[in-house]
Amino acid sequence: MTARPEVTLWPNGDRKSDFHWTGASITDNQLRALSLGAYVGRTCSHAVDTVWRECTRHGGEGTTAQQAAADLRKSWSVEDAVELRRTVGRLLDGMHSPLYEVVFPLAEPLGIAKRDGKAMDSPLTLEEHRRFIAVRARLVGEDPGRAIEAHEAIYRLIAMKLLGRLGAVSLPPHVRAWDLARVPVVARMGFTAGLIDEGEAWQLMGAALRSAQAEYPDWETFADGLLTGRAFWLAMSDVTEVEAEDTRVAAELHYLLEADTSPWRRVSLQP
Repeated sequence: MTARPEVTLWPNGDRKSDFHWTGASITDNQLRALSLGAYVGRTCSHAVDTVWRECTRHGGEGTTAQQAAADLRKSWSVEDAVELRRTVGRLLDGMHSPLYEVVFPLAEPLGIAKRDGKAMDSPLTLEEHRRFIAVRARLVGEDPGRAIEAHEAIYRLIAMKLLGRLGAVSLPPHVRAWDLARVPVVARMGFTAGLIDEGEAWQLMGAALRSAQAEYPDWETFADGLLTGRAFWLAMSDVTEVEAEDTRVAAELHYLLEADTSPWRRVSLQP
């Protein structure tokens, strides 16, 4: 087992600038599984080494279990264990990445041409791309409007230079990290709310870890996929918020990659 950092046990006096370790005895693989959701954990300031999720940064009424249940209802429309398992299944299968993967090859060259002020290599115009995407979506039983919104989101992210990046020279071909990073969040809330037991929570997070290890060689590339996926998700609804959020989220991810007490510094993504 990888040595854990010598840090003050959670909770401590500085909840905004540190990662909180309870000292729980968990395996490296369990820490890896929990750490897929470490970015979201930073926003809530809960412990990094337990399934139990107690948010110390955001106030709320009721017990910790009641707050977790309320968060599940508000953010995920989850009321029971069946809905929770269905939601995790959608994240594991790809909640946002599949749509990104379909439109990315079309949107990327158009966005790059617009960004660089060059003529497009493709003989098709932007509008012709959108018509093609709409036809394809109808043929496979998907929402044409949502497919066009996805194409527009990626096009704008590139053309408007909205992503500061974490060092990557181009957008990744998929954003599975954004889907997989949210599995521990939902699983931990489900356990804390009493919808599933701890063993099932570990099973769900373990499935996410295996998928992440199959897609990403390290935390750096995982972080890049997470940042792009979150920006894509946000641009689908309000592209004007992306630039400011990209700066904030990139800073959080840099901290995860560099801070001595970060779980990403305690274990690598790959065994």
